[in-house]
Amino acid sequence: WPGNVRELRNVIERMIVLGTGDVLTADLLPSSMHDGAATQTGRASDAIPFAESVEAFKRERILAALEAEGGNQTRAAARLGMQRTFLNRLTKELGLRTKDASPEDESSSEA
Repeated sequence: WPGNVRELRNVIERMIVLGTGDVLTADLLPSSMHDGAATQTGRASDAIPFAESVEAFKRERILAALEAEGGNQTRAAARLGMQRTFLNRLTKELGLRTKDASPEDESSSEA
């Protein structure tokens, strides 16, 4: 494993959340692990700028929480230890669309 134990744990948790079967497969690994972007240090995250890696981390954590909570933003926000309004702002900033948009979200976009 090219990273530290905490990174490995996070990747495995993400794979479990996103996986559909009983077996974890390589296609569930983050895309940075597939594209050969690892540098001489062996860490794929070293090959991209800091801001991009922070954004990718946020995206992965939010998607995993939303997936674990069936798209429910309130429960996903609680899982992440943040307010629902902050999670909503982050999903918009990161260009993430949830499967189950709440009615108030849809009505506010029409106004």
